[in-house]
Amino acid sequence: ETFEFMDYLSDKPIEMRLKEKIYEESEGNAFFIVEGTMALAQEPFDDYHRYKSILDSRFIGLDANEMKVLVMTALFFDELEFGLLKKLLTIDEDMLLESIQVLKKRYILKELDGEETLKLKFTHHKLREHVYEQTPISKRRILHNRVGNLLEDSLTGDGRDALIYQKLIYHFSSAGNTKKHLE
Repeated sequence: ETFEFMDYLSDKPIEMRLKEKIYEESEGNAFFIVEGTMALAQEPFDDYHRYKSILDSRFIGLDANEMKVLVMTALFFDELEFGLLKKLLTIDEDMLLESIQVLKKRYILKELDGEETLKLKFTHHKLREHVYEQTPISKRRILHNRVGNLLEDSLTGDGRDALIYQKLIYHFSSAGNTKKHLE
């Protein structure tokens, strides 16, 4: 049905490999499917810059604290627990909650349902990927190292640590901290 929709949007049938690429890049999101299909009409086809400009527009008008929340959340592939976010950012808890509310209203972040603690996640993987790629490498490395150190402090020495070890490996590896990564 999505491929038929793409053909409907374009003036001519689209090659199957391009349809598959658009679908994969959009993760099935109708907005991105429309934009990707419309980008095919441009010569030359430049989906990267078109998606980048679309994604950039989602972040217009965000203040510094909201961007800090996004950068921290982008460091995590799955979700970020509010308690850890609070430790990572040095802003007032009320301001942090307001920033999260703004990001939820703009459908950039979402709360995960049914959890004991508040956990945040990007609404779409493309948004997370975009924020992560726009963050300078040096900043990402420093922040990944900071996250790794905080997670290391949370180790308890029992079976619950298995999940934390996976995260430690990821963050220390991303930080370029080979010693801690291997440890």
